[in-house]
Amino acid sequence: MHFFRTEDSYEAYAEMVRTDYLRRVFAETKILAGEGDMERWYSLLDDPAYYEKLRDRVEIEFAPTQRRTFGATEPVSLAVDVKNVKKLLIKVFEINTVNYYRTNLREINTAIDLDGLVANDEKTYTYTEPPLRRVKRHFEFPALTQRGIYVIDFIGSGKSSRALVRKGGPERHMQRHIER
Repeated sequence: MHFFRTEDSYEAYAEMVRTDYLRRVFAETKILAGEGDMERWYSLLDDPAYYEKLRDRVEIEFAPTQRRTFGATEPVSLAVDVKNVKKLLIKVFEINTVNYYRTNLREINTAIDLDGLVANDEKTYTYTEPPLRRVKRHFEFPALTQRGIYVIDFIGSGKSSRALVRKGGPERHMQRHIER
């Protein structure tokens, strides 16, 4: 999809990848970007059911290159691709790492149970793009000024995506506790 965003055709890749797959991914890329003649891209999909699935699909995705670790004094920002989300709720949780490590004896990850925790910050954003448009959104978190581990939960249209942000390096007592 990265390459198809600027390409006029998928033919240059036809020797390396199945044509039916290329055609679908090429059309999907153009449709989600809102570029060019939509009727042309719809016709390349060949399957009306796939068009409906594409239209109804909800996406809240982080780029694979998105940073997870930030220096203690660096500002935290995240880029998120959002599709078919009218209302996006963002909750920020600061994790009490000492209690977590003492209780769980394992590294914190995005599967952490947040039930019962109160978010340190919460914001709601409303969007008006059509369901077939994927838009890259940038979010700043100026309140994240302290060292620590934060879980940022993005919730919209029945889907949730989490980012685990490490701010500054781990404290010495946490490292020793994990090694035991």
